Amino acid sequence: MPALLVVTLRPEDVSAGAPIAVALGLLATAGLIVLGLAMLGSPAFGKGLGWFSMGLGVAGVAAGYFAMVDPSSPIPAVGFVSLTVFSLALGWKTYRA
Repeated sequence: MPALLVVTLRPEDVSAGAPIAVALGLLATAGLIVLGLAMLGSPAFGKGLGWFSMGLGVAGVAAGYFAMVDPSSPIPAVGFVSLTVFSLALGWKTYRA
């Protein structure tokens, strides 16, 4: 059974919890890069989805670094939403296969 990790930060905890949230985000996007690498060899997913996954993972790592430099930037929020949408779409494709 898959596990879901949810990190919730209150506004007063942002200065203390931001490095932890960024580290978890970087870990998740690094996992997305590895998943994309694994998809390259699978005929069920194809090379296009594998390369897209790896590109999204690299973009997520870049967004994590932007979050460390400028915590008030909206770039990490856009990265989080795109990662969530991609995960839902990939899960639906896996479920339908």
